[in-house]
Amino acid sequence: MSSKQQNEATEEDAVHPMVPVPDAIRIVLTQTAKSMLKLTRPSSYSCDELTERIKIDPSTYNNVIGRVLAHDIKVPQPGYPPYNASIMDGYAISSSEKFGNDHEWTHEIIDHVYAGDDFSRDGGGSIKQTPSQIPFDELAEILPKAVYITTGAVVPSKYDTVVPVEECVVSENRLQIKTPCKNIESGAWIRPVGCDMAAES
Repeated sequence: MSSKQQNEATEEDAVHPMVPVPDAIRIVLTQTAKSMLKLTRPSSYSCDELTERIKIDPSTYNNVIGRVLAHDIKVPQPGYPPYNASIMDGYAISSSEKFGNDHEWTHEIIDHVYAGDDFSRDGGGSIKQTPSQIPFDELAEILPKAVYITTGAVVPSKYDTVVPVEECVVSENRLQIKTPCKNIESGAWIRPVGCDMAAES
C-alpha cells in the first residue's frame, strides 16, 4: 500500500470510526426510522396532529397491525402471577407446622388444587375441605394438613411451601414426607405473586 493510500485509509477511519456491532445496528435502525418519518410526515405537522386514535374491535385485532399504542400498558396490581403458584406437582404444607420423620405418616391430605381451578380467593385463598371424605380418627386430629397441588395451581394462603411428589409417599389420604423437617423452607417450589411481571411495570 502506498503512502497516499495509507493516508486516505486513515482519513476514512477518522470519518467513519469502527464501532461495536450492537452500536452499529442501533445507529442503522435509528437513522432508518428518521428517514422513514421524513418521507411519511410533513415537517409542518405535529405528532399529535398526525396521530389517529382508533377503537379496538373486540372481535378482531387486525386493525391494530402497524399501529402504535397511545399510552403505556402497565401490569395491574398485584402483578403476574396474581397469586402464589406451585412450580411442582406435590403437596402444599405450612413450614411452621413441625413434623417428625420417625412416624409412618407426617401429614393428612385434606384436599387437592389443580392448575386452572377457579379457586376461592376470600382472604387470599381458602381450602375447600370435604369432611365427608376424611376418615375421622385420632391420627387425623394430630397430623398437620396438606393439599395435593399441580404445577401452576394456586397455593392456598394457609400454606407457604410445596414438597415435590418425588419426596413423598402417599396412601389414600395419608402423606409421608421423606425430606427432613429441618430442610423444609418457606417459599420452596413456589412462584410468588408478581415474580414474572411486577405491578405497574
